Amino acid sequence: MFSKVVLALTLGLTAATVARVVVASLAADEPGVTVPLSPWQTLLAGLSIATAVGAVIWTIPLDALIVARAGWVGALGLIALIDLRTRYILDACLLPLALLAVAIALTLGHPSLHEALLGGALGLGASVVVAVIGRALSRQTALWMGDVKLAGLLGLILGAGHVLTALVLGTLIGGMVAFSLLLGRRASPADTLPYGPWLCLGGYLALILPM
Repeated sequence: MFSKVVLALTLGLTAATVARVVVASLAADEPGVTVPLSPWQTLLAGLSIATAVGAVIWTIPLDALIVARAGWVGALGLIALIDLRTRYILDACLLPLALLAVAIALTLGHPSLHEALLGGALGLGASVVVAVIGRALSRQTALWMGDVKLAGLLGLILGAGHVLTALVLGTLIGGMVAFSLLLGRRASPADTLPYGPWLCLGGYLALILPM
């Protein structure tokens, strides 16, 4: 139990700390646009991510696959936090994680390399279709390239069998949040809302539901 608490806290606080450094760097380049994370916000975000990690590992004996899944929860928390704060999903995060996903598929075999690559292709393809349809219907950008690449990463992580579940859940949750903000007049139809956090949440749910 102690090792699980240490693992969850390490992943959560590391993800939040890295996000704080990245956000601060972007804030220096965009003063007045991006607001840095305060220490208390960083701690709260880290504990939230640690709780999400704990939900994955708490009742299951630790092995290499479970530790990898816990790591993915931390990585998704990092991506979501940066996007929520800056509206950016950075290639500097996505590319190393994509290579790591392929390496995990090769070594642990769950998902298999074939399933991971097929999932990546499905994630990219489905998100491109959503982006094109959304653009045609609303004449606004429904998904940005960062969101499309994130969908591909989710496919590599989850495999072909679960990536569409992640995208559907993320789309539904994001849509409900956007509708609530519009209904409460806290956002207007012209506002651009970050979509990455909801894709990450959909990926998280698709990761833990089969468990």
